[in-house]
Amino acid sequence: MRIKTLINSALIIMTLLIASAGIIVDADPTENPVNVSIITPDIVEMENNFDLTINISYVKDFDAAQFDVSFDQTIINITGVTAGKINNTNVPLGGWSFIDAGKIRIIVNIPGVSGISGEGYLAKIQFKTISPGTSNINLSDGILGDNLGHKIAAEWNNDTIQIEGSFYTIEIDVTGQGSVILNPDKLTYSHGSSVELTATAKSGWHFDHWAQDITGSTNPYIITMDINKTINAIFIQNGGGGENNTPVQPPNNDQDKVIANASQSEKFGYIGLQITFDGSKSTGNITSYKWDFGDGETGTGKITTHTYSLAKKYTVTLTVSAATESDIEIFEIIVTSLPNNPPIKPSLTGSKTGTNNVEYVYVAVSSDEDNDTLKYIFDWDDGTITTTEFLPQGTETTQEHVWNSAGRYVIKVTANDNKTNSKTLEYVVLIDTVIVGEIGYMTDNDADGIYDTFHSKDAETTVEKQTDGTYLIDTDEDDVFDKSYNPATMELTEYVDREEKSLPYDLILIIIGVISIIFVCLAIYLLKRHLHKSLRKTVSTSDNIQKQKTEITPNQENNEGKPSSQNKINVRCPQCSQIFSIEKSNETKIIKCSNCGKTGTANYN
Repeated sequence: MRIKTLINSALIIMTLLIASAGIIVDADPTENPVNVSIITPDIVEMENNFDLTINISYVKDFDAAQFDVSFDQTIINITGVTAGKINNTNVPLGGWSFIDAGKIRIIVNIPGVSGISGEGYLAKIQFKTISPGTSNINLSDGILGDNLGHKIAAEWNNDTIQIEGSFYTIEIDVTGQGSVILNPDKLTYSHGSSVELTATAKSGWHFDHWAQDITGSTNPYIITMDINKTINAIFIQNGGGGENNTPVQPPNNDQDKVIANASQSEKFGYIGLQITFDGSKSTGNITSYKWDFGDGETGTGKITTHTYSLAKKYTVTLTVSAATESDIEIFEIIVTSLPNNPPIKPSLTGSKTGTNNVEYVYVAVSSDEDNDTLKYIFDWDDGTITTTEFLPQGTETTQEHVWNSAGRYVIKVTANDNKTNSKTLEYVVLIDTVIVGEIGYMTDNDADGIYDTFHSKDAETTVEKQTDGTYLIDTDEDDVFDKSYNPATMELTEYVDREEKSLPYDLILIIIGVISIIFVCLAIYLLKRHLHKSLRKTVSTSDNIQKQKTEITPNQENNEGKPSSQNKINVRCPQCSQIFSIEKSNETKIIKCSNCGKTGTANYN
């Protein structure tokens, strides 16, 4: 196990060294780039964790990768990174670490030398929410490598995420005579923030306890903001209250005594939207309410509204007056820009098929919830990009484009509101191209109406048009047609070459020649066998006839030049032609050949 760990560590270090030293061979500029994208939820509520994946489109012989991921650490933060998966095969995580605030580097490395082909995701990142807001999530310094050390061409796409959460308020009520100081003293508080409350009694009174959303007598008291809170501070007059220390209500004999209270007013707002100011909690015989909104504007009334044009913190003053006296309350309000909503994914209309060197017109439009102006970015998938000027949201933009060669092109259109990008629209256009089922497409490279080349993820081969309008396709580059496609009916079928299944002419001639030779040999064999049987039959007949002169006579032997003695005669075996001598006799004799064992008769007359 220790050796395996050391080997894996060495492989990762080697990958990093190769990447940093530039040893990876540059990608083929003609190769279609692999798409690497961030996939994340559009909106996440506060206090919810979420996952983000680094997706990758089809890649061939993938072996290693290194890339950086950056984000707004005040909005979200990383809790972990786990391994990815391509084509149902795990992509081991080589390691990850923070290289800067809000920026991590991830390394993945495939063990061995074979590489992985397919699509999936390189890594999965776990995030937690920190505070409401919008965070861009960006990919940078990305490198993909294959198992031969070549750099894989790639496009790296970013994304944004909106963390939604509330700003909370604190409403303070006072029973008796005293006040409550907040630290920090703000109109609104973000989720999870801490606030210190200090109760201060007026002369002749003392603080007794808290009521409503907090209890007890701890003073100061620290609270954590997770909801809007209402807090009552109870003050007791010194010497009053009896045994149970019951709060004594302040006297209300003086009708001109007034207390300003703007606690019901909104403490947070947005530029361009009305904000409500409410002094209805003020007490006394109030004859007028005057408001100073802190931006040079004023207003009147127990409840009124105001709209701010700039994002900043404003100091607001409420003055309430009676016949003989008045009171003021001063508080702050925070005004910000509305949270930015990214533009809606654009829509696009225009030709989906065409011919090279012909101009085609496309119309795109998007909208924006914040009414921001928008610009459009068109990627025509042929190396050219068009960017428009900023236009009012909802305004159509018309663009023309010409493709110079046959192919399958994916137009990518994105809207931008000068803050964030919309999701990207993809629009497929076929130029002198026809889709072949689910296996690829054919291109008419010279625009002559006849398709020339088949393209797939794994192959690029020449096609052959048949007289019936169908095309024969070699899908796996083995120089054998295996599919037949009819563009008119869009029917894709398996193809079997019947001519290739029949025997070649030369082979047929060889087979005929071999059969002929076998036949001749068989005929010769049968003829010889027939002659041999006939000869044996003749010999057998001679053996069975008494006194038939089947053997050679002595005179014949003498004529052969074979001399014999006076009492012997030479004879010849009719089967093996062996010559031997026998005694002369007037009787028929049965003799046996000493050479072949043939038995016969001999007669000397």
